[in-house]
Amino acid sequence: ANKYPFNYLLFLFAEKRNRNKLTLDLIEQNNGEALELYKELIKLNATLQDWYNDKEIYHYLGYLFNNSQNNQINFVKIWDFWEQSKTRDGFKKKLKEQIRHLVLENENMINEDVLYMNWYEEGYGKLVKILLLMDVIHSCGDNQAFLPPFAFTKSKKDIEHIFPQTPDPNDEIKEKENYIHFLNEYVIEEENARFTFSEADDRIEDEEYMEKVKNFINKNIGNIRINSIGNLVLLPSSINKSIGRIPYIQKRARIIKEFGNGSYIQPHTFKVFVRYFNNKDDENNDLQYWTNNDIKLNEQKIISEFKKFFNDIDYEE
Repeated sequence: ANKYPFNYLLFLFAEKRNRNKLTLDLIEQNNGEALELYKELIKLNATLQDWYNDKEIYHYLGYLFNNSQNNQINFVKIWDFWEQSKTRDGFKKKLKEQIRHLVLENENMINEDVLYMNWYEEGYGKLVKILLLMDVIHSCGDNQAFLPPFAFTKSKKDIEHIFPQTPDPNDEIKEKENYIHFLNEYVIEEENARFTFSEADDRIEDEEYMEKVKNFINKNIGNIRINSIGNLVLLPSSINKSIGRIPYIQKRARIIKEFGNGSYIQPHTFKVFVRYFNNKDDENNDLQYWTNNDIKLNEQKIISEFKKFFNDIDYEE
């Protein structure tokens, strides 16, 4: 099929006729009327081109075909939707209904459950679908570029924590110092409860002291919603592996640099790193730290975008 693209059209023709494979018998069903077969293939090809050039249809189908499992979505089902729809908007609505069934288990998935779920450990598969859908929602906007085909799947991408996970025991002391400085500045309200790190360089070999460092981090890290959907994005695996657990300011600079150099960064990921959720009432221009407030605002933005996207679909139990 790669060598002869026309074969793709023939395969879809067979699938539309509910056949698992293309056979001579199927082609001859037109009683030898080659013109009728030709007209049907022309119609099929024109419809596919029409879908491809329609930004919303292109993105909805790209998302559904790449994220459905167990044959939930196939070409026959999509073609039936197209044939049954009275209008183009009606067809798009049917596709959005399928997306909703794929992503949302119930109406609360765009409300309370988004806020309080441990997405990294308990909802990983659903998390990926939501992050990819955020890219679709963005790309369907005015003056936005079409997503490339590879952007519809998690292939060669990792889930990245914007605020890094707890430092690894083998991390350099400097990494732990950065972590503690953040906790002192943004998490611990009482000054006498903060950790003084000035002795670290002299006591790096002191196991008891380093144990206190670890315990302090572990005790206070619970106040950071690390596994919230507002703290998680998709990054190319190659970039994710190279940045490790570096602080937000360094991650942000790296993402912007990679984007400027032509690396593909998922739209939602880039927007989150540059804080697209800021508004005139709650601007945060602190380039050094990513805080609980950023996580909360990002969560709220995701909920808002989902509600807007699905607002023309009546929820059904």
